[in-house]
Formats: sequence, C-alpha cells, structure tokens
Amino acid sequence: MEIVAQSLDDILSTLRPLTVEWQDDVSRRVIAQIEALPVKDSYTVADVRKLLDTRFDDGLLICRLFLGQSKDQFTSQLSAALKEGTGCCSGCKVVLA
Repeated sequence: MEIVAQSLDDILSTLRPLTVEWQDDVSRRVIAQIEALPVKDSYTVADVRKLLDTRFDDGLLICRLFLGQSKDQFTSQLSAALKEGTGCCSGCKVVLA
C-alpha cells in the first residue's frame, strides 16, 4: 500500500457536498403523526395510550423524542419502571426483549 502525504488543505479542497435523503418512511410517518397531534396545555395518559394503540413502535419513538432520550436510555428506564420486562402489554414485552 502506497502512503500518500496530504495536507489538510489538499483534503479540504477535494471535499464536495453529499446530497442525501435523511428521511425514511418511518421518519416521514412519525413527523406526520407529531404534526397531527392536537396542541394542548397538558397531555394525559389517554393521549399516550392513543399514540401507542395507533402504531406502537411509532408511539414509542414519539415518546422518546418528547423526552429527549436515546432508544437505550428509554428502554432501560421503561424496563425498570415495568419491573424488568414484565410489561403492561404484549408490545412492551416485545420492546423489552
């Protein structure tokens, strides 16, 4: 393998913008669901239940986004809250598995 010495300016001069589509089907669907949420002063358990009942995985993602948590953080805290995987429904059991 040949070693080529390059300066930072050489590397920077060859960089070009990379056009990518960052949104996939899930992100477009979740963004649409968030935009469709009614604006309220506060939300209830019934509102969260409706999110989860509509499309469970999307509902969990929306909850995580509102809480500002990574999937790992959220799953860990949800597991602890549900006594390590006992779950409140089959969807929770699947997520925590």
